[in-house]
Amino acid sequence: MTTDIFRTREQALEYEFFHKVDDELWEDLRHKLDLEDRRHALADATGITDEDVLTELVELDLNSETLFALLLFPLVWVAWADGCIDTHERQMVLKAATEAGHDPDSASYHLIETWLDHEPNETIQTAWKDYVRVICGRLSTEARRAMRRDTLRRVRELADSICYRFGLDRVELAQDAVLHQIAAAM
Repeated sequence: MTTDIFRTREQALEYEFFHKVDDELWEDLRHKLDLEDRRHALADATGITDEDVLTELVELDLNSETLFALLLFPLVWVAWADGCIDTHERQMVLKAATEAGHDPDSASYHLIETWLDHEPNETIQTAWKDYVRVICGRLSTEARRAMRRDTLRRVRELADSICYRFGLDRVELAQDAVLHQIAAAM
């Protein structure tokens, strides 16, 4: 009788162990499939085929809508160059977002607001650089120049506005360094 109790307990423990392992394997598989689906959706929306870039964007929780916000990231980057954002800088970035077609109720607009509330880390900067590299690689020379010109014009206007507001003669060194990084990426 004691042997039966031990055997029953052994089977229960065995079942628990394998059930837990099965659950973990299923969860891992679901996660991998979800990542793959999200990579395919981003590839379809953007035309990006570089798997490393797609994986990086997915790991940042970007989707086709929030990726749209990445196009305005340089403005956020310049605004944060001095380590803080004031109301004027925030308003300028959000105005640019609205003018670019970001609806205030959209995920992309909320992502931009989040970047304005909490300074983005270098991972976002790297993702933006990779995204721009891939996009610029797919554009004609003329289109790439136009994109670069438009982006640099917008960030320069923001930097100049900040300088004017604070009575500075020129862009601060921190902002100038960011402007150079943006220009170099494009």
